[in-house]
Amino acid sequence: MSDPLLLYSANTVLAFQISANYYQSEHFMWCSPYLGPEDLRTDLANQTNPPSSIPLQIYHNYDTACRSNDKHSPLITQNRLGLKNGAMVKLNAGIIDQRQHDAIVAMADEADVAEFRPFLYIVPFHKAKKFARQVPCTSTASVLSVEYILEKLPRRLFDAVRL
Repeated sequence: MSDPLLLYSANTVLAFQISANYYQSEHFMWCSPYLGPEDLRTDLANQTNPPSSIPLQIYHNYDTACRSNDKHSPLITQNRLGLKNGAMVKLNAGIIDQRQHDAIVAMADEADVAEFRPFLYIVPFHKAKKFARQVPCTSTASVLSVEYILEKLPRRLFDAVRL
């Protein structure tokens, strides 16, 4: 497969703010070269990514949970856990100190559902290529999924939009 033109990801306002305020505006993203299922239909040979790895579907799932104030949303619970795990990784790497770690954990635990409003990230691949690694099939949503992880992606290299 040739390099994609764009990568897409969905994340929350809380995750965005934590990266901006604690991680020097360097962002972690799990991405897809497909925005939504309509992208997959245009290329029948590449109908590979299931809904759990389609950024537009993830965006809509967060949006639905926030609009309905779903305090028990599994997606929001998963995001809270991911933020706390990320804080531990950053603490162990010396990027943040214990006080900052504890503040992030408290934010993840105490945030209202509204703080999990989604952003859609749009990333030009040629600008982010050095931060990207393709996810092996053992870790993707489907063995045929095309997914990328971007680590420490500077804010200036992507756009964050609300639909």
